Amino acid sequence: MNNRLFVVANHEHDGLCEVDIINDECLILAILELLNCSEERLSKNRLTLGNSNKEYIVFLVGKLEEHDQMSPDLLDIDDSEENYTKGTKTLFVEADRYVICNEKNGKLESITEADMENIKRNTGIVYREDLNYPDPVPCDVIRIRV
Repeated sequence: MNNRLFVVANHEHDGLCEVDIINDECLILAILELLNCSEERLSKNRLTLGNSNKEYIVFLVGKLEEHDQMSPDLLDIDDSEENYTKGTKTLFVEADRYVICNEKNGKLESITEADMENIKRNTGIVYREDLNYPDPVPCDVIRIRV
């Protein structure tokens, strides 16, 4: 019997949600299907989110440096003081489609309830001004620490 892997997925139309996928040799294919991208466009990143010292595996469509870095203005993210760690630089990276999960000993693992809360606190929406539209344009962002 296959193990199920619980991940957090964000899709530009479906939003942030917990998804379970079969954890076997077809795992990457399942992630590609969730993100609706090709294997060439998929990048695997080890990122620290928010004030947690824990690193997560974040699968993005495209390389991390291809995603726009955002200013922290007009954010719909938990900006409470305890959600920051002093002495760290926080980046807001625009990413419409991504999957977040844990990794242990080189194998992907399910997220926990605490992980889900941390991910929710450190993902959200930023509104960008766009000259082509009369209203600010919403963009999904992930807050990472570097």
